[in-house]
Parts: sequence; C-alpha cells; structure tokens
Amino acid sequence: MKNQTKEKKAYQAVIFDLDGTLLNTLEDLKDSVNYALRMYHKKERSLEEVRNFVGNGVEKLVQRALMPDQDEKTFTEVFAVFKAYYEEHCNDKTCLYPGIAELLTSLQKKGIKTAIVSNKMQEGVDVLYHLYFEKYLKVAIGASEGIRKKPAPDTAREALRLLQVSEKDALYVGDSDVDIATARNAGMDCVSVTWGFRTVEELQAAGAAAMINRPEELLALIETSGKETEMEREMETAAPVKWLSKFQENREITVSVPGSKSITNRALLLAALSQGTCHLKGVLFSDDSRGFLDCLIKLGFNIEINEKRKEVIIEGTGGRIPDRKASIDVRSAGTAARFLTVMLAMAGGDYELTASPQMCKRPMEPLLSLLEACGVTFEFHGEEGHFPFALHSDGIHQKEVRIDTKISSQFASALLMCAAMKEDGLTVILEGDRSEGAYIKMTLAMMRQFGIEVEREGRKCIVSGNASFGVPVYEIEPDVSGACYFYAMAPLLKTCVIVNGVHENSIQGDIAFLSVLSKMGCKMEDTEKGICVDGRLLSAYPGQTLSMKDFSDQTMTMAAIAPFAASETRICDIEHIRYQESDRMKAIITELNRMGVSCEEIPEEKGILIRPVSEDGIRETEVETYEDHRMAMAFSLIGLKTGKIGIRNPGCCRKTFENYFELIEELQENNHAGSAEQ
Repeated sequence: MKNQTKEKKAYQAVIFDLDGTLLNTLEDLKDSVNYALRMYHKKERSLEEVRNFVGNGVEKLVQRALMPDQDEKTFTEVFAVFKAYYEEHCNDKTCLYPGIAELLTSLQKKGIKTAIVSNKMQEGVDVLYHLYFEKYLKVAIGASEGIRKKPAPDTAREALRLLQVSEKDALYVGDSDVDIATARNAGMDCVSVTWGFRTVEELQAAGAAAMINRPEELLALIETSGKETEMEREMETAAPVKWLSKFQENREITVSVPGSKSITNRALLLAALSQGTCHLKGVLFSDDSRGFLDCLIKLGFNIEINEKRKEVIIEGTGGRIPDRKASIDVRSAGTAARFLTVMLAMAGGDYELTASPQMCKRPMEPLLSLLEACGVTFEFHGEEGHFPFALHSDGIHQKEVRIDTKISSQFASALLMCAAMKEDGLTVILEGDRSEGAYIKMTLAMMRQFGIEVEREGRKCIVSGNASFGVPVYEIEPDVSGACYFYAMAPLLKTCVIVNGVHENSIQGDIAFLSVLSKMGCKMEDTEKGICVDGRLLSAYPGQTLSMKDFSDQTMTMAAIAPFAASETRICDIEHIRYQESDRMKAIITELNRMGVSCEEIPEEKGILIRPVSEDGIRETEVETYEDHRMAMAFSLIGLKTGKIGIRNPGCCRKTFENYFELIEELQENNHAGSAEQ
C-alpha cells in the first residue's frame, strides 16, 4: 500500500503511567512485599516475580505474591502490613528513569500538558508526586474509592477532564498490557516504553501500536509524526504487499499445517476447568491462542508453555477460577472473547475485559443479554453490548438457558463447555438455524473426550455438573481450515495435495469442504500420511450450488476457486459471516469485483453468486484483507493461479497460521519435489 501525505495535528497532552514508565519503583515494591510475607512466614518473592505481579494495583500485587494461598483473612492482614511498610519506604530505592526529567522539562517548554494516572493508592501517588513531579505537572491521579482502576478508562478520562483536552488530542504512554488496554478503552493513542516492567515481546503480544526505547524518542515522535490514529499508524507501517507469482501446475505436494485453532482454544478452556494436570500436544501457537493463554495466566492458572514442541501443560482447578478479580485482554480472538466471558460469569467475581478494536466491533449482545438475565451485571466502557466492559457475577444459578445461534455458534459452545462448572449441571436449549452446526458438534465431541457427561435431545443439550472431569493427555488435530487452502489447489492448479495428519474422521466441520472438491471431479483417498486430493486429470471443473452454513470458514476459499469454474457458483446460507473478523460477504463481493470477477449478493438465498471469468479477465489487483486472516489466505490462491494478485497486510495470518506465506514460498521454490514441512 502506498503511503499518502496527509495533514497531521500535534498532540496537546501526554498522560503517563507511573510505575515502570516514569519511576523505577520495583525494588521498593519487592522489599515491601517481602517484608509483609516474612511477617507471616510466607515464601518471599524474587525481583522478576514481583515484576510480573505488578500492573493492576498493589492489592493485586499482594494477592499474586501470596498465591496459592487464597485465604481472605491472610490477605487482609498481609496487605495491611505491606501498605504501612510501603508508605514509609516507597522512596528508599525508587528513582526516575534516565532522561525522564529532561523529557518532562521539554514537554513543559513546548506547552504540552502532562498528567499521571496510576493504579497505586492515591496516598502513595501523592508522596511520589511531591518528591519528583510537582514542578512539571499539576495532575496526578491514583486509585481511590469509587474510581475503577486501569484498564478501566476512569482515571485517564478524569485526567483528560482536568487537563481540558479531548481523548483525540492526547497521547497515553505506559509500559504494560494494562496501559495499552487503558488507552484503548479511553479512546486514546498509545505509545509503549520498553524500559519498564514488560518485555518487548509481551508488549507486542498485547497489541502495542508504537514502542520507544528511550524517553527522548517520545519527543521525536511528537515532533515528526504529529497526530495519527492507531489504525493509521498500523496501516502505514504494515508489511509490504505480498505479490504471488504463478504456481506451476501438475505437481505433487505434501504439506504440514498447524494445529486447529478451534480445537486448541476449546482444549485450553476444558483443560483449565478440568481436575488435575492436562498435557496438550499439537497446540496451535498464534495471536489467538497466545492471547487465550495470556488471559488464563492473568486469571491465575498455572501453565507451562513449550512453543517449540507445540505443547502446553495446564493445572486444572476443577471449575474454579484462581483469581476472582482480574483484568484480561482477549485481543482479536472471538473464541476467547465468548468462552472466557461465560467462564467468568459462571465462576463469579469481578473482572475487566477488553479487546482489540476489531473484536470490539464484533457482536456479543445475544450472549451478554442472556448472562444479564441470569443475574450477571456489565458496565460497558464503549458501545453497549460490545467490548470493553466490566463484569460482576455471583455465579449462574439457573438450571436451563436458551441461546440463539444465528449470529455465532460460539455463544452456544461457551455455555455448553462452562455448564460443567455448575455442580447441578445446566440444560442449554439451542435456538436459531445453526443449532445443528459443525462447531457445536465439535464442542460436544470434545466435551465427551474430556469426560463430561452430555446428552442431546433435539435442540436440548443436558450437561451434568462434573468438576472432576479431565484427561491427562489430549492430542490436537491439524487445522483442517488451514489445510483447505492447499486442498483447493487441487482443482485450481491441477495439483495432487496431501496434508499430513488430516483424516476423514476429523471432528472439524471444514472437512466437509473436501466433499465439494470431490463433486468438482477431484480424486480423494485417505492415506496413512493424510487425505490426498488429486486434481491433475481435470481439464475443467463445474461450478457449484451449495449451502456452506456448516463450514462457512471456507466460503472465501470457495470464492477464490469459483471464478475459474466452467459455470456459475452459488454459495448459500452464509449471512452470519457478516459478523466475523470482517463483513466477509461484503469483502468477497468487493474484492472479486475489483479484480474483474462478477460477484453479487443473492439476498433470498442469504448468499452470493459468482460468475466464471477467464484467467486473462483478471485485473492486477492489491487485495484488501480487512485484517481478516481468511481473506488473505484464500485470495492468495487467485494470485497463485494468475500471478496478478497482491495481498495487503499479509501479517494478519498470524491469527491462525503464522507461516502460511513462508510455506507458499517454500512450495514455489521447490517446484519439482513439491514438499513443504513445518
């Protein structure tokens, strides 16, 4: 994408986090925590442990330092000792980070307003303010009764009010995932500092839009960049367009794909809720699954992660959430968003949940309305019925609930899996035209594999309360959704494709896409290595009229091969894909027409019509992916067919298939052997 020059407006204010951003307070926090722990003969904590515990206020710091001790009386006593000691010793070793005084002086001279917002108690903030910041700024806000802590936007918004600056004219600067979420919730741009309490990798995983390594870089950023929205920065710094060259036809290829995203995220939830240790193998490591794991860790679960071996070991808690007060960021993961919301509502507690701008646009309303009817309360920080929000629950006590699956079957899957947390179980009645969907069948199959008793009577699913369920080892299948991009090469590129480990007995709904390829004339065989789809003998393949309601993630794959069919293609019953990572129906229609393919909506069939076109009829096009991983991967197939397609923001594939384009490049480079293994 070419960058365009545009008028930029300078920031009028900068709001700073305190600990880890302006002040290095870690040593004093560690000493105070360990003093209190010693007084009660508790295990003392290392500097690195305390570094990982900070970010959500000193109460949370002490709670985490006491783990696994969950006794309320012990916490109250230890916290009182910590608080008294820290008030007396908060400045023993604390100091400004190098360059901070010069930065604040420069901002003051430039007339840029500044403020501090912290999760530290207001008394502690006041002490440090008078010691270090009184000559630079007038606003310093800490935690106090009646004001929610970060990542809720309350303190940041109060600072904006006192500075008399709008959120669009202010920049937030912090050192943690909590700060990134706070800025997002307050509608502010955010810069993350790398000298604080979180690593670069942790900041990147939390969605940092911009990072600086030294305080003076903030001045340079303000002076040279002016004001841009987070999205504008992301688009301008996105990876170059990925152009696809023509793929050699009549080849034999064998590939390995990552583990299934859908199975991975269900397995993470079920393992966390089960009793005892569960060893997950073949785990998908992607933006979504890392976000899910990060949320579980922030909720107090004990987890060992080995990305190299694609393994995760989780100590299940028997349906109990270790930390009943926490803040989590589900990022762009729809499964994490829906599954964890229900889990927290079912367990009870007070939680702050935030998400990426993309996820904040996706619908949660049917699920949240159901939970509200069950007594759960929500406080929305933005648009009602969407992320971000605060959740308070005393548990769910109903014995029967109804959920509409029209928009997303994930709502139903979340309720079904979390129903096992209830001692008396739960009956879930599925409504809507997706109640028989493949993802619900997958959920029920996995619940049974983990030992949960569940019976299905039509639309009624009866889940027995059984917190003692669990398995010691669970193998995750290769991702059939990812495999289908390669299987689609069979008819499109007259290729023979084997994907290692994918077999006909898969519990994944997208396996149905292979039946479509068979109808197009491809030969199919389930070999010892994996399913083989062979399209080398095809001279042409027919268009299809089909419902893709139960394997709609392959709609874009079908849309990529349909233009080169011998007849038109009708894809029906896909209205719900409007509400996924992007408005996928609109995206398909827009991008196909841009490249010269006739594609239109057919409302009466809740689908789209695609007419065939010759290869020469395809125009050279940069395909917009709308931050949607499936748009990027599916439409890359048209590039492999024609050599005329570039994929914008190919990095969006990180959501489920990090090395997709690397795998394509390996296949391109290895035209004769035709093998690409992970």
